[in-house]
Amino acid sequence: MAEQPIDNTPSAPATPSTPIAPTTHKQSLGAFDVRVFIATALGLIGIFLVICSFTADQSLEKTGGVNANLWTGLALVVVALVFVVWARFKPMYEDVPDTQS
Repeated sequence: MAEQPIDNTPSAPATPSTPIAPTTHKQSLGAFDVRVFIATALGLIGIFLVICSFTADQSLEKTGGVNANLWTGLALVVVALVFVVWARFKPMYEDVPDTQS
């Protein structure tokens, strides 16, 4: 019976079965968070309405004796502050790939 030669040639290195995902880290959106844009818009409109409540014609009979510009403006400023506090204490993050230096 003839013996078969032993194959001593090196084989290719073993590769992992799952590809290695690039490493990422979380980065806050900061000023680009949509809540900041909404707070800015509501705040500016609210400030405008508060200013208008003091400078515009005081026709309170149309609103039943209530200064609608003042109260609506103050409500919008309060809602804008809530949005800012929300964005500050619960920031949104995005995954950013690590840079290889």
